[in-house]
Amino acid sequence: MANVRPVERVPRIAMALAAGAVAAIAPPPAVKVLLYGAAAGLLMTVATNYCPVNAWLDREYSEADQWRTLRSWRVEP
Repeated sequence: MANVRPVERVPRIAMALAAGAVAAIAPPPAVKVLLYGAAAGLLMTVATNYCPVNAWLDREYSEADQWRTLRSWRVEP
């Protein structure tokens, strides 16, 4: 069951990279652990195409929804 839309993948990767970069320069070890954990969690949602927070909020995505949306925005010449 996929619940991460394709348009959500790039921002999740960017947020994971930002969290990893901040964790690399953060002095307290507890902050590093939290930031690295958040980065790993974001990358896992991209890799598995499943987000537990989206599931908890009952947000689901199917590829049929994507194609219906793309077809509705297509401009005919």
